[in-house]
Amino acid sequence: MGATDTTRKYNMVPKDVLENMVERDRQDMIDEYGNDAYSGTWGAKEGGVTFISKTATTEDEAWELFTEGKWGQVNAVKIVPKNFVSKTTKDNRLTQLNSELEELNNQKKDMIKKFLSDRQSSRKTVTCIKCKAKTDASIVTVSKTCPKCNKVTFFVSQTEQKKIDTQNKRIKAMKDKIEARKRALKIDTKSMDKLQKEMQDLLSKYNVAISKEKAVLKGFHTCKGCKSRINTDRIWDDSKKNTCPVCSEQLTNNSKKYDSWRYMQDIRAISEKITSLTGEYWYVGGMCPY
Repeated sequence: MGATDTTRKYNMVPKDVLENMVERDRQDMIDEYGNDAYSGTWGAKEGGVTFISKTATTEDEAWELFTEGKWGQVNAVKIVPKNFVSKTTKDNRLTQLNSELEELNNQKKDMIKKFLSDRQSSRKTVTCIKCKAKTDASIVTVSKTCPKCNKVTFFVSQTEQKKIDTQNKRIKAMKDKIEARKRALKIDTKSMDKLQKEMQDLLSKYNVAISKEKAVLKGFHTCKGCKSRINTDRIWDDSKKNTCPVCSEQLTNNSKKYDSWRYMQDIRAISEKITSLTGEYWYVGGMCPY
């Protein structure tokens, strides 16, 4: 007796999309090798995907995490490689500028913390620098805004606010230097934001399409596979109302608006770009005894 395993790599997609991708691949494998718990499929006796909270830097590390769980299930681990090098980490000048920006931001945080500590040690109430409302000093935190006007760092004095403003100017100047350096390196700083937004928009449409496909159909529908016109009211088994009795393809709303397959292809394309920028991907696998 021994064990067999199956692993696959998927680009960085949202968890619910990964579950759908894995389920389709699982079903293909089960159709080919049989629905036997000893056939080496991805834990055929137990459906779904178990997401492991820990990340791994290599596939070997991910496999070690797989074996910590139980057999007969499909596991997914996020790979975050240490040795991935992007344009933003290749340039020494850009790395130095980012370090200096981080230091300036830390100086500002420490400055504000000290201002609050000084105020709480000397007064029972603090007065908002903007609206003059008074607040119990014991409940004020660095991130808390004025209860009346919502101003941030409302507890500082006029002199302290000027020091914060000066620090903000230093931070802005450093950000300008970083953006200038990125332009010189021809780095699109907004590419990841654009991809993430596109992914969210597609995911929303994809989920709607999936819900439409899973809905119990009524009346006549045209099969996308064989183009047969099917009266679903004549299919008495609700579990089979979405399946064409002629070619066994899934019956779906004929509108392109609810074409989940098309949305899935677009999601795959964007996830490939995200993985190319970050180096991150899903490592999915399972072990079954044989």
